Amino acid sequence: MSQRVTSPVMVGRDEELGRLLAALEVAGRETAASALLVAGEAGVGKTRLVDEFTERARRDGTFVLAGACLDVGETAAPFAPVAEAFRSLPAVMDPAELSEVLGGSAEQLARIVPALGQRPGHLPASDGALFEHVLGVLERLGGRGRVVLVAEDVHWAGRSTIELLNFLIGNLRGPVLILLTCRDDEPGGPSPALRSFLAELDRGGRTERVRLGRLADPQVAELVAAITGGEPSRRLVDTVRSRSDGNPFFAEEVLAASADGLALPTELRNLVLARMQALPTGSWHVLRAAAVAGRRVEHSLLAGVTGLAEPKLLAAMRQAVEHHVLTVDGAVYVFRHALGQEAVYADMLPAERSALHGKYAAALADRASQRDQASAEELGQLAHHWHAAGNWHEALVASIDASRAAQRATAYPEAYAHDQRALALWDLTPAAAATSPVDLTGLLQHAAQMASLAGHAERAVSLARRAVSSAGPAAEPLAAGSLRMQLAAYLWEAGDTAGALAGLRQAAEAVPDDPPSTEAAGIEAQQGRLLMLRGCTREAAIHARRAVALARAVRADDAEASALGTLAAAAAARGRPDEAVDQLRRAARLAAGQSDIAGLLRLRQNLAATLWTSGRCADGADVAVAAAKVALEAGLRTQAGMLLANAGAALVRIGRWDEADRFLQMSADVVSPYTLGSTYHLLQRSLLRLWQGEVALARADLAGILQNFPDLDPQLACPVYTQLAEVALWDDRPGEAREAVTTGLRAVEGNDDPAYVMPLCRAGLAAVAAEVRRPRIHRDHAGLSQSRRAADQLIETARAIAAPADTKLTPVTEAELLTAEAEYARITGGDAAARWDEAATAWAELRYPFPRAYARWRQAELELMEGTRASASALLAEAWHTAASLPAQQLRQEIEALAARARITLPSPQRPVAEGPEPSAGLGLTSRELDVLRLLTAGRTNRQIGAELFISPRTAGVHVSHILAKLGLASRGEAAAAAHSLGLTKPAAPDADTVISAHTARQSPSPPTSGPPGRPPPGRYP
Repeated sequence: MSQRVTSPVMVGRDEELGRLLAALEVAGRETAASALLVAGEAGVGKTRLVDEFTERARRDGTFVLAGACLDVGETAAPFAPVAEAFRSLPAVMDPAELSEVLGGSAEQLARIVPALGQRPGHLPASDGALFEHVLGVLERLGGRGRVVLVAEDVHWAGRSTIELLNFLIGNLRGPVLILLTCRDDEPGGPSPALRSFLAELDRGGRTERVRLGRLADPQVAELVAAITGGEPSRRLVDTVRSRSDGNPFFAEEVLAASADGLALPTELRNLVLARMQALPTGSWHVLRAAAVAGRRVEHSLLAGVTGLAEPKLLAAMRQAVEHHVLTVDGAVYVFRHALGQEAVYADMLPAERSALHGKYAAALADRASQRDQASAEELGQLAHHWHAAGNWHEALVASIDASRAAQRATAYPEAYAHDQRALALWDLTPAAAATSPVDLTGLLQHAAQMASLAGHAERAVSLARRAVSSAGPAAEPLAAGSLRMQLAAYLWEAGDTAGALAGLRQAAEAVPDDPPSTEAAGIEAQQGRLLMLRGCTREAAIHARRAVALARAVRADDAEASALGTLAAAAAARGRPDEAVDQLRRAARLAAGQSDIAGLLRLRQNLAATLWTSGRCADGADVAVAAAKVALEAGLRTQAGMLLANAGAALVRIGRWDEADRFLQMSADVVSPYTLGSTYHLLQRSLLRLWQGEVALARADLAGILQNFPDLDPQLACPVYTQLAEVALWDDRPGEAREAVTTGLRAVEGNDDPAYVMPLCRAGLAAVAAEVRRPRIHRDHAGLSQSRRAADQLIETARAIAAPADTKLTPVTEAELLTAEAEYARITGGDAAARWDEAATAWAELRYPFPRAYARWRQAELELMEGTRASASALLAEAWHTAASLPAQQLRQEIEALAARARITLPSPQRPVAEGPEPSAGLGLTSRELDVLRLLTAGRTNRQIGAELFISPRTAGVHVSHILAKLGLASRGEAAAAAHSLGLTKPAAPDADTVISAHTARQSPSPPTSGPPGRPPPGRYP
């Protein structure tokens, strides 16, 4: 009979278990999912704590799903913990229940769990779609009661798994607790992706962390007593304590080795191996074979590798299980602890490991040959084993196949890692390279594309440069031009637009316009896009028109669509929104005909920008959100993050700050931190923080942008340096503000887009107006003259950019110019109060609350100086109410300080003046329920409500039920009628096509709804 090596009771973890159970209770009462991270060194008892917790949770009726990440090479098993967890569903649910829980997701989930349904015959959907299906299943389970999802060993998680877990933590609704375990003592620390994930969880306050430390001396004694079943000798306890240093797993292994009479090794590997090597020879040999597979190995695969007859294999595995080395999970054997597998593997000779890896590879290859299409996980394991076996020929081919399979599954980080392995093997196996399905240039191109899609812009640039070099000077001109065009795209992603344009000019010189070609059209179209981003709208339009002509000559619809999008952006910048919308409609038809998702997303982004610049920020936000959903479904996470950030930016400007914050958080969750797209949510978050009065946090966000991307395009340089100037002004550092404006104007020099110049001029004039106070007080005529010259130069720059005959200012830029003129009047002593009234009126027409309140504050300040006290009092009340209701803390304090100095009584800070009671006051509805009610009133179904609010249809239905209960109503129709009568309705968010049609039908644009002074339109997507 084998010695018990595991304590029958958990020791020393009562406090931690209590925290987990308390979190489960909270999760059962919350509408949003909760998350817990259990961290600690290897062997400290994370799994035992989780097992104890899940057992209690099951006894209390909680539905538990559990899975673990696998250590079989960094690319082998995307989504492994969720796949393992869902694999248990058919065993614990009857078919009817399972069908209800899966809903319409069975086919897509079969991508990762074939047992759940028939795999789709077409190309699989993207990560974004898969994530939504996983989310839906968990929320449907949550609709039946409390749910715990366990994902163990996330220190082995790949990028795709991390992104899925991050998505679930950020988006799950209902009584669901996500429980993660992670080692915090891995050599070299966590991977960059995991480090970023864990840091964001801590920073966002979305996850409670439970850190398991080593057991104290009395707890080690208690553990030894529990295992031995009696009072142990002091010597035994001291031996276990000194050798284990309080690590429960080590303590158990030391105790087991001592019980078997083995000499106690001093190093960890020998400590773990001591009792394992006491197994019968047959079991030990099989255990070594199992270790080569990783921590988990299928019985059938192990049988094929060992070649043992079934009775001998079963006998060997039974010995390993009885000695508590392995556990059984269905048809899979699992090492009881990862350290056990690692120690066994490390104890083998290199030749032994290589031979067994080769056998696993052969078995997996045979299995794959019998299927129509092997999964990305299977092909990843195959490539891993061929590589570990030293078979470079097979490893190269398998890595290329695995990369393509991972790409089809939209597991782009894993696809990129497979390509990296293939590139490393290329020179080692010339024979395989000669028979490869792709040449070296093609492999480099694919690796660059996967690196880009995985969010590694700098690596994509490096690989694309190698592809250009690999093609060499003898490359056919059109092929060489295509390579340089791809390199330019990656350079832009890495923040080097100047380098991208230089590369495109080289490509244009190599690719002739005559005869026309798809490549020539694409190069011209891309030059136009990038020049537009640099604010060179006229030059961009020249290239775009040339691209249209070339594209039409060769029927290159994607290039023509791109060029038309650039022409639309140029028209919008010149104040011609109707022309811009017409161009976008034509471009969309072309892109849709090519199934060009990336192209359609660029056009939607340009439509959002056009709506913004024409004064319709709310509509622009709706378009951006709709496009972001498409981007997520296509696995284009960086583009989705940029679109969500721009939606958030629009909502910031119209004062819908809570909604804006949600979208900006979503952007941060999905965007890669290694591309220029990561600046978008930081830029808009800094603006929100600045207006909220969190000046130091805004400064930190802006500093982060400049640290990563010091050479910004004008579309980013303008708002970054404008905000830096405003941060300095709120900190009463006008000199620093002027320096920021000077740097910003230098960065946008040479561009002809007023939106990229006017905000900087306005901020610069505000800085001069603040700076001029000192020379006025001291009657410093030289200082006053210097300030006047600086102000004259800034206002002349602002007026000049607005002067060309082909330029009609957009409503937003017009309001910027009026604000700049008002700041100038503060300096020169003109009719400043009237100027501020004009600026405030312009911002009010746009429905931009913060800049309107700022303008009214400045107007009141000047009217007090002129002695018009009654008017100033009304203006201060208006400004105070707006600032208090946003809330804009620092602006509100400035208004209160001015009122106090003038002895003007403002409304009580505790009770801001309201234009009237909120229609929803007293109904007891949450903000989310109000959102659902408004969409319900517009006739939306639960599925449509879920799509628009980023929740599942079931969750939408739960919200509808809560609304009916709270309002005492019986049907959706009654709820809609009640909403109308209470004034709770507002127009539902139109889809993009509705927005285009509505815009075209208008004779003149409706008032816009977002933006601060000094902010250009949302970034156009290149």
